[in-house]
Amino acid sequence: MQFRTELRIPESDRKITHSRKILGMGSCFVDSIGEKLEEGKFQVMRNPFGTLFHPLAIENALARIVAMTYYTQEEIFKYKELYFSWDHHTSFSQPTMKATLEKINNELEMANEFMRTSDCFLITFGTSWVYKLKDLGLFVANCHKVPNNHFQKFLLTDTQIKSSMKNIFNMIFDINPEAQIITTISPVRHIKDGIVENNISKSRLISNLFEVGIQYENVDYFPSYELMMDDLRDYRFYKDDLIHPNSMAIDYIWEKFSQTYFNEDTLEKVKIAQKINSALNHKPFNPETTSYKEFLFKTKRMIESVEAEFPKDSFLTEKIMLRKLMNHVD
Repeated sequence: MQFRTELRIPESDRKITHSRKILGMGSCFVDSIGEKLEEGKFQVMRNPFGTLFHPLAIENALARIVAMTYYTQEEIFKYKELYFSWDHHTSFSQPTMKATLEKINNELEMANEFMRTSDCFLITFGTSWVYKLKDLGLFVANCHKVPNNHFQKFLLTDTQIKSSMKNIFNMIFDINPEAQIITTISPVRHIKDGIVENNISKSRLISNLFEVGIQYENVDYFPSYELMMDDLRDYRFYKDDLIHPNSMAIDYIWEKFSQTYFNEDTLEKVKIAQKINSALNHKPFNPETTSYKEFLFKTKRMIESVEAEFPKDSFLTEKIMLRKLMNHVD
């Protein structure tokens, strides 16, 4: 008997290999998949503006990156003890104006440089709900815990969503006409908007992304939202907040992503990287023993035997960590 509906995703004709550069932008699902890609030693940059939830925020961030438009003091605001940007996630907030601007503009520079050599883009849309700052008439990327009475809440129209998605895709293809864009709808449930309101928001994103995506040959849709809602379909795959997918769900979605976009050679490299990560995360009961020293040397030789097959300096952090561990046990 069959007790669940497994979503079977056709393999992509265009595979992701370690020679490609991947820029991810959007909801926290980008961070989850981006972290997996980093662990697999892919060349990846994720969320250079921090987590972004709605299409307008992603569009604005991409426009600033492409145009290399630095942020100025006039675009930095203060609430309580922190300085922040309405375009960025709270992870960019700092205790001083100078530190906030430096962090924002340093990341902007790195994103501009990375984007110009990227050929794969992962874009995840989270919600159709947006907040408009009353004083400035600005759609914000994040409310930074400023009281609600400073904002008006809107549901983006189909026209606004389509226009924003097209602008996002066109900016990417202007930089690299041969780029591959992988789009997803975030499986994270925005139930603070209300359960019904969340479903309205997600459905609006899905329908408009379908209509826009089919107009582009190199825009794919990866069904992370459907994997969570229709394949796993159980609260045991959520964290305690019942909103975010837990590690088991993320591992399952990552497995489906890997099967869709990786060839056999890439899958093998990911397994090697995971094996090295597992070895370095090993916590010995007796670190002074000869067997542990041999284990460290074996891990070092493993890295040396495979690192030429990966992008340059992929295992630099691991080699530094190994050197410290080996010096400690000598």
